[in-house]
Amino acid sequence: MAHLYISIHKYAINHKEKLEKYLEDGNCVISNNIAENSIKPFTVGRKNWEFCGSPEGAKASASVYSLVETAKACGLNPYKYLEYILTRRNRQRISA
Repeated sequence: MAHLYISIHKYAINHKEKLEKYLEDGNCVISNNIAENSIKPFTVGRKNWEFCGSPEGAKASASVYSLVETAKACGLNPYKYLEYILTRRNRQRISA
């Protein structure tokens, strides 16, 4: 049991700066369970990514998944969020 306390103490000393940031900002969440749970469906289906056709296709899929999960995490409708972003991006390209 003493070894456990020594390990915890070493961890706290080695990560002191990060732990202090966490304590200073009330918006920080100590757990990353939300992020891990949101990507779980994609990690479970990663075998399917072999069929993206190319590294560029895989990168495009990852970008879309990232946008969808960001929308969900922010409480937004993913379809409307993607529609807004893609419509706005096309308008900016045309006017640029």
